[in-house]
Amino acid sequence: MNFLIFLGGTALFLYGFRLTREGLQQLAGDRLRKILSAMSGNRLVGLGAGAFITALIQSSTATSVMMVSFATSGFLTLRQAMSLILGADIGTTFTVQILSFNLSSIAWLLIILGVGLILSQRSDRNRWLGEAILGFGFLFYGMRVMSGTISLDPGSDLYILLDLLSDHPILSLGFSAVITALLHSSAAMIGLILSIAQSGNIGLGIAIPMVLGANVGTCFTALLGSLEGNTESKRVAWAHLFFKIGGVLLVYPLLNPFTNLVELTSGDICRQIANAHSIFNIAISFAFLPFLGIGARHLERWIPAKEEDLSPFRTLYIDARAIETPAFALAQVTREIQRMADISHGMLKDSIEAFKARSLHEIQVIEEKDDIVDYLDREIKKFLTRLGQNALSGEQAQKEMELIYVTTQLEHIGDVIDKNLMELAKKKLENQLRFSEPGWQEISDFHAKVLENFELALSAFVTSDKGLAETVLRHHRNLSELERRYSQTHIERLHKGHPEAIETSSLHFDLLSNLRRINSLIAQIVLLLVQTESKTSS
Repeated sequence: MNFLIFLGGTALFLYGFRLTREGLQQLAGDRLRKILSAMSGNRLVGLGAGAFITALIQSSTATSVMMVSFATSGFLTLRQAMSLILGADIGTTFTVQILSFNLSSIAWLLIILGVGLILSQRSDRNRWLGEAILGFGFLFYGMRVMSGTISLDPGSDLYILLDLLSDHPILSLGFSAVITALLHSSAAMIGLILSIAQSGNIGLGIAIPMVLGANVGTCFTALLGSLEGNTESKRVAWAHLFFKIGGVLLVYPLLNPFTNLVELTSGDICRQIANAHSIFNIAISFAFLPFLGIGARHLERWIPAKEEDLSPFRTLYIDARAIETPAFALAQVTREIQRMADISHGMLKDSIEAFKARSLHEIQVIEEKDDIVDYLDREIKKFLTRLGQNALSGEQAQKEMELIYVTTQLEHIGDVIDKNLMELAKKKLENQLRFSEPGWQEISDFHAKVLENFELALSAFVTSDKGLAETVLRHHRNLSELERRYSQTHIERLHKGHPEAIETSSLHFDLLSNLRRINSLIAQIVLLLVQTESKTSS
């Protein structure tokens, strides 16, 4: 019976840990990306940023997802990502420090407060805060249940296991690493160690090797996740593993002096275990910090870039592991859509030059870019579909819908350029047609104004600026009127019998019409933003 109660307490503890982590991650939201974006190349700044973010969201895995995303896109160098890894290792000690204080007496108070905030339904922020507080309540109550049911009677399975591990520190380290890999969290594993310590049935001699093992075991989640990733994800994951194993190799020969040092930090066994975890991670972070440049060069040589990593047919910013952190996953998608928009914008910008082309090469380059846009459209929607299977807040669900809508408009713009404008360019080239001077001037002017409106729309999308969005819609109406005026002036040239105007008449009308269609799609990108803002203000 005690064993079943112990398992129940363990399940409650692990669920509480997950609930706390998810609540804190949702509360942090888009601030995570902004903090990283503000990070300079300074190693100490990177260390501090990694520690702060991980302490905030209680997930070094989520932090590593961000690092891999930025490193892959070239926003961060491998060395900067490695400094963030070291900082993330320090940040993970925050929860363990909290758990080392015996707060089981207020567990029910935290549970009641958390449930109250969740049921209040005043806002998503209240619900996320309630989840975090409820999770801490479950954590402390689960630890109380586990420590109260642990029995070390001679002959019990736990007694035999701990007796074996206490005589073989290296076996204790390996056992802890395996369990941590299965739990996907070093903080959760050390929480279990603290539960046993609270029952008075474990000493530092066995606890510290298990803490070291937990630090090694936490690397395997990222390592396994990187197997299907690109080169940068593999480099980041292996860097994390090398740091941890290197730290263990430095500390293990000095296990007795290290244990004596930890004993001086507190008289309470739980505090000593938490302090051992903190000292280890802080020490290895500052020990390896000066050698990040050397380490990065070795990793780049050991894990060379693959040919597919250089292909444009890949996502640079979205990472499947971010699915567990919806706020950051949506930020990743937004950045990937910006990349897609940049490609579409480049296609539109170059499309006017295609009508001056003397060969098919310039046209084909633009057509190939549309293949990239189509690929990104599929991958982004596939990612958002998976994300939508998770529990999203109302605001996040609305954001997901907006991103799908914007992606669709960008894909349509690419199709119009590829299938319509480029076909017209081929027709002009094959038939060796020439626009009249005033006709070409009107087309060039209209194209430039549509391109400018596209740039305003992208700025409005990135900044969520309603004022810019309204400017785009106003320009859209003005350009529709301008297209009608330019069509009328072309008809007047036809009436006057301009030979070049007659030869390119169909081409001229179709070109203006398709540019107007692109302008309408551009307006659709910001229309949802204006409508959403209007609903919010009302």
